[in-house]
Amino acid sequence: LMREAGVTSSFLRNWFDYLCFVLQALPAEKHPTAPVAYMLSDMHTPGAALDYPRGGMGALIDALVRGVERQGGELRYGAHVEEVTLHGGRASGVRLRGGQHVRAREGVVSNASIWDTERFLPGGASGTSSLGR
Repeated sequence: LMREAGVTSSFLRNWFDYLCFVLQALPAEKHPTAPVAYMLSDMHTPGAALDYPRGGMGALIDALVRGVERQGGELRYGAHVEEVTLHGGRASGVRLRGGQHVRAREGVVSNASIWDTERFLPGGASGTSSLGR
């Protein structure tokens, strides 16, 4: 999009790459345009500020982990998901690399993009998954 708009300034290209990375850890050329447009609009409203959480992003992550665990959830770090398993058309768990199956009590949460998540669904690689149904 920047190329099509004729943006040649390396400063602007790097700034947009930074903003996109902050949003979803993607460079600008691979990032959906809508979130960037929304963020830029929000940043330029009267009185807007670019805030950071007290204690940094690590403190935010720690708070999220405490909340999940307090509700009986479990987080696994470095656990490579091979497939999201379905039962009755709903996500019912995940199969990890090595074959271990982890059943979900209520649902499966993915922090991957919708496109990457789809690849973990049965038929995702072939484009026949049931994502969005």
